[in-house]
Amino acid sequence: MHKYKFKLHLWKQYLSFTIAINSKKHFYKVLTNGLKFLPYEIDLWKIGATYEMEYGMNMWKGRRILIKGLKMVPQGENNISLA
Repeated sequence: MHKYKFKLHLWKQYLSFTIAINSKKHFYKVLTNGLKFLPYEIDLWKIGATYEMEYGMNMWKGRRILIKGLKMVPQGENNISLA
């Protein structure tokens, strides 16, 4: 992934693959690396929060991820809707 580190669609595909193989440890590693290269992409923050709420069964941690994402993304771009 380091060759195409700024391609958002590849990070999304990689995250969906880790969900499909049910690898929680790998998901968090991929998400962390994706956010390291693309910290202003709200989609990655939403994927992380949704994963934590649905698969991790931890609403508080999902909420913290969303709040951190809102702080990182510039004001004009933080159009968050989980639907």
